[in-house]
Amino acid sequence: MIRSLIVTFIIGLVIYFFTTLPASAYIDPGSGSFLLQIIGAAIVGVLFYIRSFRKWLQSHFSKKIRTKSRSENE
Repeated sequence: MIRSLIVTFIIGLVIYFFTTLPASAYIDPGSGSFLLQIIGAAIVGVLFYIRSFRKWLQSHFSKKIRTKSRSENE
């Protein structure tokens, strides 16, 4: 079932890309700069999210470790 869907999808992509006509279009420098800014912001956003999640995870587990060590000392 899944294999036939993948084969159909690939055949569809091949037909699509080999039957399209070339476009007489270009990307002007302003659009290219804008795309680079979007890509850069996305990378920085993902890195910030990963760092924040890692700090939250570390603080979450360090609280559990501290409470376990306190209960063992008592």
